[in-house]
Amino acid sequence: MRVRCVVLPFIVSALACAQEYRAVISGQVTDPSGAPIGNAAVTATNLDTSVSVDAATGADGRYVLTQVPTGRYSITCEAKGFRKYIRSGFSAHYAVRAFRLSF
Repeated sequence: MRVRCVVLPFIVSALACAQEYRAVISGQVTDPSGAPIGNAAVTATNLDTSVSVDAATGADGRYVLTQVPTGRYSITCEAKGFRKYIRSGFSAHYAVRAFRLSF
């Protein structure tokens, strides 16, 4: 009986991981000289459903968009004093859960 209690959490954990269908998109926003841009708004919008996931960059210009459902996306980056940047047609897949996009 003791062995079943120890094995069961591992089986449940493995099954929970197998059902993941979301991705993580991360990267860094920099200016043309390579300096990081803090407090920039980064938005990923699903091109099929119009559902958006938002994040802001830290002082180091890095951002992380978590729990991104799989699909085709348009990634938008906006910061005060800079023009809006859009990268469209990006695909997020659950099989490759982490994507790195730098602007």
